[in-house]
Amino acid sequence: MRAAAFLAVFAVLVGTACGDKNKRPGKSAFATKFPAAAYGTLTEAEVTQFVKFLPTFSAVLKAANWSPGQTDANEGLLGALAPLIEGMNVPGLKDSLKAIGSDWDTFRATLYKVLAARAIVVISEHMTADLESKMQTDTIQAIQKKYADYQNVKNAAKAIPAANKELVKKYEEELNAIRGIGH
Repeated sequence: MRAAAFLAVFAVLVGTACGDKNKRPGKSAFATKFPAAAYGTLTEAEVTQFVKFLPTFSAVLKAANWSPGQTDANEGLLGALAPLIEGMNVPGLKDSLKAIGSDWDTFRATLYKVLAARAIVVISEHMTADLESKMQTDTIQAIQKKYADYQNVKNAAKAIPAANKELVKKYEEELNAIRGIGH
């Protein structure tokens, strides 16, 4: 059951990134780093402003009929973050950000830091040593690809500031609204 729960969370975070059927799974099949903006240090002020802005952000995305775009299946979770975030720059967003004294560049940097740290926290909460071992030895190609992607995420997570992970844990309840964003 834990394996199924982890894979469900992982699938949601990764989206449809299953990998190219003609490629062997492995580190070279996926992006190995988050976009650079994800590695900046997140402040509590950024998180609280982000949380306050989430309802407006969601409404703007909904009004623009935003939906997560298709990502390159060979990019995995790390490569999926940039297209997801860049696709959120929809009409009406800049005016909404201006109303709170922000702009797209500032908000985008916060969005990268929040979503990367949140992905790391969620994945690490669901990945047990037993589950990791099972994924590592599983012979199903889709699981092998997810495991290779997980290894890249695990390595990239080392460079995400610990403060970012702690802040998304602290504001976990408030940040859960991200799951319904744009709907």
